[in-house]
Amino acid sequence: MRFLTPLFLVIFISACSSLPTLNTDPIKINSKQELSKYWSLPDGHKYPRMTIVLPLTNGKYLCFGVISDLQDIDVIAPYRITHEVIIDSKGRIFDRGNYRYSNESAKNLLSFLSLKGKVGKPLGYSKFFPSSSNVEKTPIILDEVIGYDPHAELCKIGHTKAH
Repeated sequence: MRFLTPLFLVIFISACSSLPTLNTDPIKINSKQELSKYWSLPDGHKYPRMTIVLPLTNGKYLCFGVISDLQDIDVIAPYRITHEVIIDSKGRIFDRGNYRYSNESAKNLLSFLSLKGKVGKPLGYSKFFPSSSNVEKTPIILDEVIGYDPHAELCKIGHTKAH
């Protein structure tokens, strides 16, 4: 029993640190202009772009260029997945789910990438900082759009093995 109490506390504290901190009820926003009223990214921050390369059989691979943006309906990619995220009162971003897909293939792609351990949390955004008018550090809910493109430039450079 003595051993279980400290173990329980460690598990409880570590679980709580990965939950959003909400100073007030979050509000839903629908545009980048609204986002800037509450939170901003550090100067010079670029929205994430990355490549996912997955090994298949016989030395073949599957490659996708990945681009992410908040509230950007102009992400151009054959497979787009939109989901809700929350920026908490500490400026951290968390996935809220509510996935929507551009087509059935995008839904299948998300399932495949989940099995391969390539999907989980929102893409690599830095910590957000409250705007000068957001003194209460109001949490917000908004959409993240993730586009997957098998024809991205980085996928054309002659990969023969997964990296």
